[in-house]
Order: sequence, then structure tokens, then C-alpha cells
Amino acid sequence: MRKYAQWILISAVALLFVSQSWATVQVVDAEGTLYSVDVVPAPGGHSLKATALRYSRLSLNGAQRDGVIAPTQDASADRDPILVLATGAPRPILIWSRADGQFDQLAYARYDGSGWTQPTLLTNTPHDHLRPQAGVDASGTGYVVWVETGGSASVMLATFDPQTGN
Repeated sequence: MRKYAQWILISAVALLFVSQSWATVQVVDAEGTLYSVDVVPAPGGHSLKATALRYSRLSLNGAQRDGVIAPTQDASADRDPILVLATGAPRPILIWSRADGQFDQLAYARYDGSGWTQPTLLTNTPHDHLRPQAGVDASGTGYVVWVETGGSASVMLATFDPQTGN
């Protein structure tokens, strides 16, 4: 088990260095619903460089819901999204890098059936937190790995509750 955990951590760290800011991320839940999130120019942004996260939810019956997750107005607002399905949770969670005015922090939201919950910050330090990778183990513990810039540019690891973001 320890060898498997080390392999997972090494894989997650390797993925940190592959930028996803240009890519669409997708997951399919147990009911066959497809969730997609990608980075787009922020609607009504005060900066030409402002970005937001656009989402799409496509059900098996063909019903589609699209929207934009409440954007900020910062120059490099939202990027590096990752969608995660948690054991026992009917819908995915979303973790991404979000500018807080000074630094990029890790944000969390979950799909509640009609849209994404109000984003909350998982981190809040005077460093940029970029390129998150996340997962949930069989016991329901969430893990997130990211690059913290500044100084030695550390790779950080934390656990969180996938249901609440705590």
C-alpha cells in the first residue's frame, strides 16, 4: 500500500508541471452525466487578460446546462481547473487557481444539481498556488497537490473534505 501511495504522489507531482490552463477538463458521473470545465476570457472583465471558468453539464437524455462560474475581475483570475468525483458524492467537485487580488489561491466549488456552489478558498497564504491536482481515496479523504511559488517553489500536499471543502 505504501508503494502504491508513493506512486500516486509521484504521478501527481509530475502532472503539476504540465499546464492545464488551455485544456478542457471532463468527468462522467455514475449516472452518465458529462461535466466539462474550461478556461475562457472573463465576461465583462476589467482586463483583457482576465479569465473565467465556463462549465457544461450534459445528461444522458441530452439536456444541457451551460454557464460561467462566478468570475473575479483580476488580470489572471481563474485557471488550472481540475474536476474530481468523490466516493459517495453524486456530483463532481472543482478545484482551481483563483486570483485573490494579490496571489493565486486554490478555490473549491461543487456542483449542487443546478450549478456550482459559491467558490471558497482552500488556501490563503502570501504565495501563488498553481497547477492543482486532486483526488479522493476510498475512505472519502480528498487530497490536493499544488506548486507554491516564491522562495524554493515548493510542491505542497493537503487533505480536505470533498463534501464541504474544509
